Amino acid sequence: MTRLIDISRVHHLSTFLTILLSLLAAQSLFSQNLIPHEENRIRNLEHRTEAIDKRTRDIETNQTGAAAGAVSFLFGAFCALWAQNTNRNAWLWFFL
Repeated sequence: MTRLIDISRVHHLSTFLTILLSLLAAQSLFSQNLIPHEENRIRNLEHRTEAIDKRTRDIETNQTGAAAGAVSFLFGAFCALWAQNTNRNAWLWFFL
């Protein structure tokens, strides 16, 4: 009786190992076919991310320049108003 159980266990174990090896082989073949496609997709996403980063930096640079220009204009307007109120040349103080 024990010999019969041992043979049954060996048969189940061999069946399990055969199925496991088949699944591993199928997974290996499947993943080899997807790798080039996934690598291209990753490269495409990296390029898009770099382009978005560059656009963001450009926008930040432009906004910084615009803010500096606005501050300079407002300071000039303040100086011109001060000069006008103190009987000085407003245009000179605006551009100074």
